[in-house]
Amino acid sequence: MLSPLCITVFDLIFPAQRRSKPIAAVKWKVFRRRTARERVQMAIKGVDVPSWIGSLPHDFGTKKAGTLKAYQWRILWTIYIPLALVSLWSDSSPIQNPEVDSQPMDDVLANVMHLATALVFVYKHTTNPLRAESFRKHFAAHVAGLTALYPGFGIPSYHTTFHLYDFLLALGPVRSWWCFPFERLIGKLQRMKHNHRFGQCYLFVFPRTYIQC
Repeated sequence: MLSPLCITVFDLIFPAQRRSKPIAAVKWKVFRRRTARERVQMAIKGVDVPSWIGSLPHDFGTKKAGTLKAYQWRILWTIYIPLALVSLWSDSSPIQNPEVDSQPMDDVLANVMHLATALVFVYKHTTNPLRAESFRKHFAAHVAGLTALYPGFGIPSYHTTFHLYDFLLALGPVRSWWCFPFERLIGKLQRMKHNHRFGQCYLFVFPRTYIQC
């Protein structure tokens, strides 16, 4: 039996509300990541896209493929991942593999599609209050679904992402105020040849490079 002291400490540390909750580990919705990755790789190899869309490494997800750039992640999430997972988990897919997972994956697929749809709205060349609201609605549905599927999982940047709704209304499309042009300029400056005397070579090269960017 527990001593009175132990009971007192237990009551202080674990309030009654917490003691009423289950103590068993919370189960996450699991799927075979290797199979999903292979289906994404198959989509990258087999899907024909316009020439103006950048290419992705066919061995995505491996060490050999390296780290993807931001624009490659955008292409991956707006084109290849939705096509790959719909073909893998949708009941109406002619190439569905029912033996991949032992449980229905409709809720996980819907959660992925909410995120992909939110990205489509936020990357539009033009925006308006309806598109901004559509982005916020789908992203909120994605976060809510993620919380239900994987309790306890969270990313601090999700809170910041919700503020994109305010920026879309105040500043317009993200293409007019994102930082990718400045990152490309920094990359060019880092690749410049110099004599390790910082502050001298840039006086001659920087203006021309800045105009080219």
